[in-house]
Amino acid sequence: MNKYLVMTMMVVVFAITGCDKGADTATPSSITGTYVAGKSTYIFSPNGEVTSKGTPLFPKDEKTTYKVEGGKLNMKFSEGYPMTFSIKPDGSLSLEPLHDVVFKKVD
Repeated sequence: MNKYLVMTMMVVVFAITGCDKGADTATPSSITGTYVAGKSTYIFSPNGEVTSKGTPLFPKDEKTTYKVEGGKLNMKFSEGYPMTFSIKPDGSLSLEPLHDVVFKKVD
């Protein structure tokens, strides 16, 4: 779990405003589904809940809520560290400020 904490803290420390405005018409129901980047998986429900599936490094599934506002998807897990994604025109999610980490919908 410490590696997850370090990774999340890095995102927070390097957080800057993203340049990509994304799709401004996104709603929680349009984000519904499974999104994958490497070994990381998020499952978004239309009711505003998201599950982060466990990986070999972080085997425990985590649940939280998310909000979609102005082309951005925001969520905060139990450790209290916020995560922001830009919603791309193709529907993928780009982790800010690391825009090279892109979660693509697989279902």
